[in-house]
Amino acid sequence: MRTLIFFIIPLLLIQPGCSSDNQTTEEGLKVIDVAGGVGKSRQVNLSEIADTIEYIPLETNHESLLSHPPYDWILYEKNILYFTQKKGIIKIFDSKGKYVSTFNKLGRGPQEYESLGIIQIDNASENIIIKSINKILEYSRNGEFIRNVILPAPGMVDNLPIRGNFHKLGDYYFFLGGYIYPAIITDSSLNVIKKLK
Repeated sequence: MRTLIFFIIPLLLIQPGCSSDNQTTEEGLKVIDVAGGVGKSRQVNLSEIADTIEYIPLETNHESLLSHPPYDWILYEKNILYFTQKKGIIKIFDSKGKYVSTFNKLGRGPQEYESLGIIQIDNASENIIIKSINKILEYSRNGEFIRNVILPAPGMVDNLPIRGNFHKLGDYYFFLGGYIYPAIITDSSLNVIKKLK
């Protein structure tokens, strides 16, 4: 029986360019000075930036099998793991690796997403939030549709260009903007509250 191992080390991607100038902030967070390490490469051991490493063997059955994530999106929020899959599917596991459910609302209906664009998990409500082509949809973790917000035009908010990334914090959306406004804050109905230069 195959056991799938979950192990994420995003710092491996920047490992060759890191220097030994690790710093600890007042909040106790460890920070690596990547810019200061240019030209001074060395191997950074995970023990320098992490206290523990946890391997999570994922339950393996017919429903829980995973393919390679199309966008390398693996989300972890409130002890739940979310793995994006091809064809708009999200596989959900708990922090012990037990398979919870499969989420898929791919389609063209008003409560469905045309493509699995940007996904995030609201850390307050644990709702799944997906930005599709021309709308933002919100679902409960068990797949119940909550609401959608239609974008006035793909890549636009209030006639201002936005990039793909956005974040929902409480009742507000934070969009990365274009050249004029790098960030745009809206309410939950996409009414612009603030444009940040």
